[in-house]
Amino acid sequence: MTLGFVTVAVMSVRQHNRTSRDLGLLQNGYLPLAKVLIEAKSQQAGFRPTVIRAMAGDAEAAELFRANLHFRPSTIRRIEHHLATAERFAARVDRGEGLVGVRSAFEEVRVGFDELEVIYDGLLARMDAGEEVGTVADEVNAREAAVGLKVRDAYTALLHCINGISASVQEPVSYTHLRA
Repeated sequence: MTLGFVTVAVMSVRQHNRTSRDLGLLQNGYLPLAKVLIEAKSQQAGFRPTVIRAMAGDAEAAELFRANLHFRPSTIRRIEHHLATAERFAARVDRGEGLVGVRSAFEEVRVGFDELEVIYDGLLARMDAGEEVGTVADEVNAREAAVGLKVRDAYTALLHCINGISASVQEPVSYTHLRA
């Protein structure tokens, strides 16, 4: 009887420690990253129509477009910071493999933003010179849509990580394995 009680107590403490680490990962790693990815999704959703309107000659949209371009590097730095933090926390609790999909999608977002920056430098120069920019509208629209999908992919991969942790925290402790 005493051995059974001690075994159950030890298993309970182990479960509590694992749950505590998992909740720490959620609070300090996954949720701050989720917040910045949601912000990036929102910015991306609003950015694309602004670019299209700016290329169509809307002066107000052009100013907004220029201003929004300055947010992108900041957004990338914030995602990188929170992703690196989440990766450190995940590694401490042996859950680092879950963030591989998030990291992969984020790297594609970074590449997409870098490619678009080059396009936008040329686009802005042409707009400033008063040249027609409608010819690049389809390319810009397609690339912005692709980046938006990659931001969504990163967020979806993170949701998968969060759901995995949530499920493990919620699953009841089973002592059936103690029967031998």
